[in-house]
Amino acid sequence: MNLVSSKIMNIQNLLDRVSTIKFKYDKLLERDALDFNIFQALQIGHRETTLHSRFLSFLLNPHAEHLQNDTFLRLFLKELEIQDFNSSDAIVITENYFFHENGEKGYIDIIVKEKGNSPRMIIIENKIWAEDQHRQLDRYYEFGLKFTNDKDKLHLFYLTLTGYESSEKSAQLADYKLCSYESDIKNWINNCIKEVALIPSLRESLSQYSQLIDHLTNKPTNMDYINEIKEALKQDDNYQFIGDIETSILELKIELQVKFWETLINAFEDHDFSIYKYGMADDDVLTSVKKWHYQSRNNRDYGVEVYLTDIEDMQIYLCFTIIDSIGSYITLYDENDNDVIEKGKSKIESILRQLNYEFYSEGGYPVWKENILSVLNFKNPSKKEYALLQEEEMERLTNNFVEEVISFKNQLKRKIN
Repeated sequence: MNLVSSKIMNIQNLLDRVSTIKFKYDKLLERDALDFNIFQALQIGHRETTLHSRFLSFLLNPHAEHLQNDTFLRLFLKELEIQDFNSSDAIVITENYFFHENGEKGYIDIIVKEKGNSPRMIIIENKIWAEDQHRQLDRYYEFGLKFTNDKDKLHLFYLTLTGYESSEKSAQLADYKLCSYESDIKNWINNCIKEVALIPSLRESLSQYSQLIDHLTNKPTNMDYINEIKEALKQDDNYQFIGDIETSILELKIELQVKFWETLINAFEDHDFSIYKYGMADDDVLTSVKKWHYQSRNNRDYGVEVYLTDIEDMQIYLCFTIIDSIGSYITLYDENDNDVIEKGKSKIESILRQLNYEFYSEGGYPVWKENILSVLNFKNPSKKEYALLQEEEMERLTNNFVEEVISFKNQLKRKIN
């Protein structure tokens, strides 16, 4: 047996052992219902604004009904290494609407600021599914400087599931810091849980939210399970294969995502949809996917747009963009291909409310709340995503989704006409 064959056999033995460990813990999970989560049961776990921004603001607010004063805020400041911030009388604002001096406007997800003139201020742009907007972080940064009058007093955070950078169109001038649910928020929430260990209602609410973060980032919640796998990796020199396995997993993730986009595009084309591919390097899906996985600065913003119908002098497009999952939202274009969602937003939202599909406003766009694609996670795939590597499974999913889009398109056209 040559060296390569020997390594492959050893890796197979390791994978067999991991499979046995996983089977054991899956049975424990099933028996004890350890994966029950109230946020998921209510189908609100994906809601950036109505759940995540509001829940985080609730915890950060020293005057909120949790009655812990500034305990949670102080832990947050410690986690993000923010010093000299007067937390005791801090003011917390959620979804702050503002006009920029050049006529641009927007909503800031979370603001935490001191009282008084020239206060220290924290601005958080919470970005789980929504797409970056033009000059979004630049506008928030300029807004904050108006109040603080000192860039050293302003802390602008770009909060995402896994801590990736914003797109260049959002931040060209802004001095912002990265923040992730996977690490920063998870650590903060767990520290908050320790503080309220003797208060069951708060402890369990925070624990459920911590579990939700694990679900959104596809992280196992049972550390006994993880530790048992870790011990398996340490035995029989198995650690020597870790680098090979990590590289193979990355290549598998890339292959999965490339197959998804290619199959989805083909399914739309088979049904005679007009498609525009944006952000894909020279129409090259593979190059775009690789850049996305390697977290290149200018790779966060790509996907496809499909034309649905017209409303007055505007064209309605359904857009799909890759964040960690696939975000689906409506936008409008004029005859010159300019985005005119602000012009027709009230009209299109009025029509959408009459359909059998739920949309909510996020980042200025109507976002499709739940569909077949919204449950996928390409950053940290689980078994349901990897199952799509089988060609028949991928085709089944994409064809089912295109049929759903066709039904939506037909309902939309009937309402408009």
